[in-house]
Amino acid sequence: MKNKLEILFVFFVLVIFTIVFAKYYYPDLYSDSVKGSQNSIRMDLEYFKYKLTFFKDKKINLADVNANENAKSIPVLNYHGIADDPYKNDIVTDNFEDQMIALKQAGYNTITLDDFYAFMHNEKQLPARSVLITFDDGIKSSYFKADPLLKALDYNAVMFIISKQSIGSGTRYYLSKDEVDDMVKSGRWEIESHARDSHDYITTDISGRKGHFMSDKIWLSDESRLESDDEYRKRVHDEFVGAKAELESNFNVKVNAFAFPFGDFGQISINNPVSKDFVLKDALSVYSDGIFYQVWPNKGASYNYPDPAERSFKRITVLSSWSGKDLVDILKNGFNKDLPFRDDFTYNKGWTIVAGQDVIGKNNFALKSLNESNTTMAFLDGSYNFKDYSYNVKIEPFDSGSVSVIARFKDDENYVSCDFALGSVKIRESVNGNSTLLSDQKFILSDSTHLLGITVNKGNISCSVDNNKVTSADGISESLANGGVGIKRWSNIDSSLTIKEVDVEPISSS
Repeated sequence: MKNKLEILFVFFVLVIFTIVFAKYYYPDLYSDSVKGSQNSIRMDLEYFKYKLTFFKDKKINLADVNANENAKSIPVLNYHGIADDPYKNDIVTDNFEDQMIALKQAGYNTITLDDFYAFMHNEKQLPARSVLITFDDGIKSSYFKADPLLKALDYNAVMFIISKQSIGSGTRYYLSKDEVDDMVKSGRWEIESHARDSHDYITTDISGRKGHFMSDKIWLSDESRLESDDEYRKRVHDEFVGAKAELESNFNVKVNAFAFPFGDFGQISINNPVSKDFVLKDALSVYSDGIFYQVWPNKGASYNYPDPAERSFKRITVLSSWSGKDLVDILKNGFNKDLPFRDDFTYNKGWTIVAGQDVIGKNNFALKSLNESNTTMAFLDGSYNFKDYSYNVKIEPFDSGSVSVIARFKDDENYVSCDFALGSVKIRESVNGNSTLLSDQKFILSDSTHLLGITVNKGNISCSVDNNKVTSADGISESLANGGVGIKRWSNIDSSLTIKEVDVEPISSS
């Protein structure tokens, strides 16, 4: 018996020595199966470590919060890599742990893509504080570091994959086909498309300037020209179709969603300004469920609101600097707000800068332009569902330019406004960037603190100064039947503005 144990011990030592020797001296012979087993063991150990930590640490309360209300909108979070030694947009592992635990303690629970689509189509109610978690690129660390914690928290996620990187043996950075298979089999992960070749930069001119695959035309150096419109459209369409086909054939799944690399679907072009009119439309012709892109402040609400016709969905890019508390606070700012709403600016309740910079606190909301810009603009995130209301803004004196009190704000191209200048009050409507002047009333605005107001009630809009109506107009576009509140300041001398308080009151439907 003793001899058998000695033989087994020697055999075990030899196996370990062989694995270590092969790993460091003959990496090409170090099989994926051995590495896969090691990763699986590490992930299992990490999972048990989390479960033990949650059991022992009485300060961590992971009990589900019973939501007494349904969600009115859904945030989608966007991550890239999770790593101990972060690279580019990676989140440090400890930060990711803090963020996920903070979400769970704040009552957030994850949903699947089917849940999300059903909610967006008004086919399903979801509890308040539902969240969809997504990762881009198919990075190994996203899976290896995130999965044990997701499993321990009973969370799930979506991975948008670069097909050409993960349909074979993978790389040191990207997941292999076997690893993606394991990820899908876990039941915690769904996979969708992120790119085939479009995650790489392209050459856009003779100087070698680099641009985005989707937005720009390629400079064909052999022919000293840019590709034609037809060549551009075919290349982009083949990219959408090819990425989808590669993922479906290799992983035996249906792929019906696409996340744009860099969040760019044609709006960041160097040499092809009409790309925005083609890329999004073509992507939706291939990916029937929809496309995902990173939130741009000028595009309004950070959350996604139900709309059966909508197939373009926003994602909040989680920054490496955010703590768990930061993430929860940011989600709280975007949470749907109810009327009446009042703000005296003791802290930021969701005001988001579209242009310029801001400082909020000590009962002040200070707006200031950046660099040589003459415009500042901000809106209240979470106010998208506001419909009929009166919105009043108490401002300190200004001596040039104008202040626009904005209502029915959807994004920087769709809203109505009362524009207050020292000699007039104007009503404007902007629809898809096309501005229409609805009223122009002469009015002498004194150089003092004022309460500037806008009221929207169905198709009617009116402007007031210190609660006295100055002008009104009818015929607001049906596309602006609802929307949030904002403020804009323009001046070619000084675009700064200080706001003391705001008040938004509902108008009774009766």
